[in-house]
Amino acid sequence: METNTRQGTRRRLQQQSSGYIRYLNRQADWLEKTKAHLLVAASIIANTSAQLMSHPAGGVWQSDKCAFDDPDNRCKGMIGTAVFEYHPSKRGFYSWMIGTSLVSFCASFSLILLAISGFRLRNRLVMGFMIVFMVVAVLCTSAALGFTMVLLHHDDHIINYMLMLYTGFWVCFPLLAILIHIIRSIWWTICFCRRRYLG
Repeated sequence: METNTRQGTRRRLQQQSSGYIRYLNRQADWLEKTKAHLLVAASIIANTSAQLMSHPAGGVWQSDKCAFDDPDNRCKGMIGTAVFEYHPSKRGFYSWMIGTSLVSFCASFSLILLAISGFRLRNRLVMGFMIVFMVVAVLCTSAALGFTMVLLHHDDHIINYMLMLYTGFWVCFPLLAILIHIIRSIWWTICFCRRRYLG
């Protein structure tokens, strides 16, 4: 009688674990199939980030002569450096724009490097890294665009309202996505434990 109970429990656990393995295989197959799409998206994001850094908002100094009145007729900025880098009220936004662009660029290229380096995408660790890199790249690119909009349009009330909506969306949407994933994980864990322990 006891061996029948053990065999039944073992069979139930094998079925549950095989269901979990099938789920992981479907996830890995999904990532294999979307590898090309991830590479295209990562390339576009890397290109956008590089453009934001190499062609900054507001342009670069074209000469050492200043357009405004200056006793020495010399600008603080050197030729080829970003104009907003030296602007006192916008320097912080400029620094954040460059920082988020740089993080986005690094995350995109890390994803591309993982994809082309020969790692098997069925590895859950590699799959997790690729998803995290893509999420970071997208969020940092959207933040860089927001900082660029702030740099270029500072005092317009309509654009300030649009920036508030943009910021609200990019704060609420990722939090909502994270909350949904947490709820799904908790629900999956509860269902798994209930099936395992209650039979």
